[in-house]
Amino acid sequence: MFCTRSTWGFILMIFLSLAYFVVELVFGHYSNTISLISDAYHMFGDVFGFGIGLFALVFSKEKSIKYSYGRSRSIILGGLTNAVFMITLCWTIMIEIFIKIFSIYKILNYNGEDNSEMERVYFIQKKDFPSILWIAILGLIINIIGFFVINHNDYWDKLPNPTKYVNSTNDAILNIKESKPHETKKNFCKKYTNFIKNYRVNPNLNIRGVLLHIIGDIMGSIMVIVNATIMLKLEYDWVQYFDPICSSIIVIILMIGTVPIIGKTCRILMQKTPDRYNLNNLKSELKNEVPQIMTIESVHIWSLDGQNNVSTISIILYKNYTFRDTMQYKQNIRKFFSTRNVDNINVQINYI
Repeated sequence: MFCTRSTWGFILMIFLSLAYFVVELVFGHYSNTISLISDAYHMFGDVFGFGIGLFALVFSKEKSIKYSYGRSRSIILGGLTNAVFMITLCWTIMIEIFIKIFSIYKILNYNGEDNSEMERVYFIQKKDFPSILWIAILGLIINIIGFFVINHNDYWDKLPNPTKYVNSTNDAILNIKESKPHETKKNFCKKYTNFIKNYRVNPNLNIRGVLLHIIGDIMGSIMVIVNATIMLKLEYDWVQYFDPICSSIIVIILMIGTVPIIGKTCRILMQKTPDRYNLNNLKSELKNEVPQIMTIESVHIWSLDGQNNVSTISIILYKNYTFRDTMQYKQNIRKFFSTRNVDNINVQINYI
């Protein structure tokens, strides 16, 4: 139950992130590079985020009679927790950015004071740029791998299987004799290529919350690479401002991506009707579809986990309908909602 294809990506990223955390922390202390030490603890925070995502993913698949709709909403809680954690992290980084900008300004403009200690803390030493550059490249590779591994979450399970086209040696020989040359290989490659072209970000809000951590690390690694490259090429002290400025851009982008997830998860937990549904239009369409309905008392539609929708409807019928007629109308109502991506429909019928 735990080590499924949906969870092994989380486990892999937890181990890779922990390993990279140790590398950054050790080298940061060795080279006295504060930026690497800070990023190391940021990576450790990502491990916490991966752990929340993994727990939510596993917990959501466990069946329990105590929860009428199962535990699928733990995915929403995981996504919300990760998003709130990311917002907190962004505000913490912003405070550090303001402190660093002020400190750099003070070092560069107050020449009369002895700023050697502040310079050691807030200035990135040029001798460490090559090592920082290679560590950032390593982190970029790890996080790009992590993005695709985490984002797949059953996505890659849908990839075409070559064994579907060639199941045995005899089948392969038969295909060669009866089909055009390389037909099987071309068929598989065509389906694989079309599938890759349609690649999308996972709609699971828990996965998206985890991906925010990875995207933040990817952008952080890119910015460190850019900063180290610029500082290696330029000899001016003012290039030290590039680090906090680029970090500010990263924080703004992360905030833009995080706030919508918080809003969506809160709307789901508040059982808001999904935006795609207009209840007044649905009532009119339903009465046209099932004209035997006298009155629609109430219709409720809400999202269970961001992907699966649930509905309850209460209608009034005349008493003169037979039991078989009533069951048929129920079936028609269920069919009406199922064609509109509502998975669980509860129909209550009252008579007058």
